[in-house]
Amino acid sequence: MMTALSLPAIAPSRSTRMTARHHVNHIRFGQGHGVRVRDGVQPIDIRWNVVWEGLLSADAGRFQSVLEQSGGINSFLWQPPGANTSHAFICTEWQIVPLTNEYCKLIATLTQVIS
Repeated sequence: MMTALSLPAIAPSRSTRMTARHHVNHIRFGQGHGVRVRDGVQPIDIRWNVVWEGLLSADAGRFQSVLEQSGGINSFLWQPPGANTSHAFICTEWQIVPLTNEYCKLIATLTQVIS
């Protein structure tokens, strides 16, 4: 279900990374024979380990508000680095690390919703 939630348009740090993983079952028949088949309706997971460093505490609060409202179930929009458009993501885990009274670091794992 798509919602009107969007993460703030603040560019993440250069340490942000994307990981993609195919869901594949490898069935082995013996004597070196086997077959690989896709597993599931969504055959690929795309996850972004996103880091925002030196984020104003107020901006971190805006991020946290969206993540809490989504509840890890409802998707929100976010535009990954290098992408031309926003995509739907969910997030079930994030960290906020205070750096000073005014700044912090936010680390979140965003999983793309592929439909």
